[in-house]
Amino acid sequence: MGSENTENMYHSQYGNDTDQSAVSSGWSYDAARLQAIIGATQDLIWRTDRYGNMREESHGWQRFTGQSTSESRELGWLKTIHAEDRAYLLNSVSQKAITDERVEAKCQILRHDGRYRIFQICQMPIFDAQKVIQEWVYVGHDITEQQQALHQIEQQADVIKLQSRLIELAHDAILVRKPSGNVISWNRGAEQLYGWRAEEVRDLCTHHFLHTQFPVSLTAQEQLLEQHGYWEGELIHHRRDGIQVIVESRQVLMRDASGNPDAVLEVNRDITERKQAEYVSKERINMAIDAAEIGTWDWDLLSNELLWSNQCKALFGFVPQTHMSYALFLDALHPDDRMHVDTLMQRCLRLKEEYHAEYRVVWPDGSIHWITMQGKVFIDVEGRITRISGVAMDITSRRAWEQRIQETLQALLTMAQIVVEGKSADALTRSLTAMPDVSDRYNVEHQLAELTRSVLGGRRLGITAVDAETGRLQPIAVAGLSPKQERVWWEDTPRYSLQEGWKLEQVVLLQADQVLLLEPSNFPPYLVASLRHWPVQQLLCAPMRIGEQFIGTLTLDYGTEEHHFTDQEIALVAAAARLMALAIERRRLILEHAQAQASILALQETNDRMGEFISIAGHELRTPLTTINASVQLAQKQIARLLMQDRMQTEQIEKMLYTLSTLLARAEHQIGLQNRLISDLLDSSRMHAEQLTLEIQRCDLFRLVQDVVEEQQTRTPLRTIQLQCTTPDLLWVNVDADRIQQVVSNYLSNALKYSNAEQVVGILIERVGAAVRVSVQDHGPGLTLSQQEHLWERFYRVPDIEIQTGSGVGLGLGLYICRTIIEMHGGQVCVSSMPGAGSAFWFTLLLAE
Repeated sequence: MGSENTENMYHSQYGNDTDQSAVSSGWSYDAARLQAIIGATQDLIWRTDRYGNMREESHGWQRFTGQSTSESRELGWLKTIHAEDRAYLLNSVSQKAITDERVEAKCQILRHDGRYRIFQICQMPIFDAQKVIQEWVYVGHDITEQQQALHQIEQQADVIKLQSRLIELAHDAILVRKPSGNVISWNRGAEQLYGWRAEEVRDLCTHHFLHTQFPVSLTAQEQLLEQHGYWEGELIHHRRDGIQVIVESRQVLMRDASGNPDAVLEVNRDITERKQAEYVSKERINMAIDAAEIGTWDWDLLSNELLWSNQCKALFGFVPQTHMSYALFLDALHPDDRMHVDTLMQRCLRLKEEYHAEYRVVWPDGSIHWITMQGKVFIDVEGRITRISGVAMDITSRRAWEQRIQETLQALLTMAQIVVEGKSADALTRSLTAMPDVSDRYNVEHQLAELTRSVLGGRRLGITAVDAETGRLQPIAVAGLSPKQERVWWEDTPRYSLQEGWKLEQVVLLQADQVLLLEPSNFPPYLVASLRHWPVQQLLCAPMRIGEQFIGTLTLDYGTEEHHFTDQEIALVAAAARLMALAIERRRLILEHAQAQASILALQETNDRMGEFISIAGHELRTPLTTINASVQLAQKQIARLLMQDRMQTEQIEKMLYTLSTLLARAEHQIGLQNRLISDLLDSSRMHAEQLTLEIQRCDLFRLVQDVVEEQQTRTPLRTIQLQCTTPDLLWVNVDADRIQQVVSNYLSNALKYSNAEQVVGILIERVGAAVRVSVQDHGPGLTLSQQEHLWERFYRVPDIEIQTGSGVGLGLGLYICRTIIEMHGGQVCVSSMPGAGSAFWFTLLLAE
């Protein structure tokens, strides 16, 4: 405010009746001081008349609100007051003017940046000499931060109340104690768990009245809490009635502003029942472990003490009194496994991961046993491994089965190789060829039989097939007999029919793909005859099948030896029978393939002779046709010359000559058709013999197509042919121009032939990447999918397709020739068609670089 304004405000307060001389000496100094105070304060100061009209404002008001003097005049200043506070301010002015009281209120004032701030407003009245209020002076102090802080305090108080309520409602025992253990607060959950009320234990040490038992010493536990600020573990407490409870305790150390320990927040959950259940479960597990012959072990790394159960010691061949150590454990291992096992253990300790190893153990009696050992690491709060605990189990039997399975799988793979290749592996061939008189006997079936018998360890294995034509049983191969015995087997095995050699109920089971385990009393007749020289206690018989067809049997026996056939052995025999069936089927297919190959060769020879005939016939037919064509053309020229001499022609002669000209024209057309057919035959013959040659040159494809369209348009002036090219660039291709035009002409003539005369035939040339595509679209009857599959074949003509215009002469070679020409250029042909929707024939060619 200016000095004049300050003086006005001063006089408004003290009145004009003040002795002017009394204040004149100090006025200048006081006004300047007042002006300085008003200018320096951060508060907002403004003056209104008794009705609220702005009369004067401080610079602070202008800086804060951004209003100019003219904008704030009259009631303009109220625009900066929040709408909810305006009415209150104006009403308080009118009311206080009556009561003559000072006004204080809170309101929101709009800052120049568009944000509202909260102000504490003080309204001070200015009186005239008659003590009548003439003006109001407003002083506003920004209290936004104070209000926000107060609001946060109120919110925090609400949160604290809610947290306190939740703590009281919690089932867990929640208490706050001093670092020394003296109770500060004790919730309802603690009362219910321990039996003491909060007022009874306040300021008492929990460690004393709860008789706390720590997993470590109290001093060590307090050190861990001090070091990490948090501790979690299990404690044992005693209730008021003396009953012991186990709690899962979580403790957090709270510090004061100086960082010194101030209090401990402790949450304890009763886990007594759970621990008891775990104990019972552990006992049951121990019983199960003992029953399963599983050994347990524990290695305390802090004391380096290794504790093994008696069962675990027994797995290593030790007596129960043996004092275990890590060195003794390593000494018991097979020398080839020690380094590997020790490396795994060191890795487990270094990376703090679970331990798992399988290794061999050498017992004091020298026997070797396979052991699997698993262990879990335990880590303390400092991240150190304190111990490793685990189990050990004997897996010698499992390892033996794995080895047997591996051998079996390898045998099956070898069998598959024999079936596919028709010969055995080199090692098997060497072992077989070392036997006498094997050159004629060791075919594929015999190799499979011998391999299966060697894997199973059986005494004998025989294979018998059912002849597909006669239905008789036919011996195929036998393994496990000497050459002399084998000859007897071949000679003595009767050639029964299936119904004669097997019992009816057995045949039914075999045809249903069932493996039979037979006793001597239940042997079928043909086996009784073939095995009469060799006593057998039990016989396993597996059916050989190809799909649903039963083609023979595979039998295995162990002679007089007592043997129990396992499920694995039965499955392997069944698999060998299926492979044997494949081998027999393979032999049959090879024979059929050889016969089919001979038929193919005969057909190929016939085709070659047909091509040769067509080539000769074409040349022979073309020679006279060439002469006829030349004569007809010469006659037409003579007739045309006569027709031009009108004065020398009579009407009758003219009519005859015109008819003759028409006939010659038709003859010429037919000669042209015959010539085209012969050309197609010759081209087909050359293509079939791969003797067609191309004269490649650089050409503009659009020009080639355009020439064909113009020629065809000349021949059929009444038809509409539309040629369209989607790219303005020249489409250069390396092609035989005549052959490509031959393809386009064939496509176009077919489109005209199979579409109505009133319909348009379109030709589209478009670029597709590095290639160009030429499409001919007609609106003919269209083609089915089955017709499209054979469309490009040699001599194929689409049946039941009616020709709309032109001649129907054709040998079904046109599209075959088109496809061959395009493929010789490295392109592709295709057709897109649907019945009733016309067809689009197209081909692609690579653009020249």
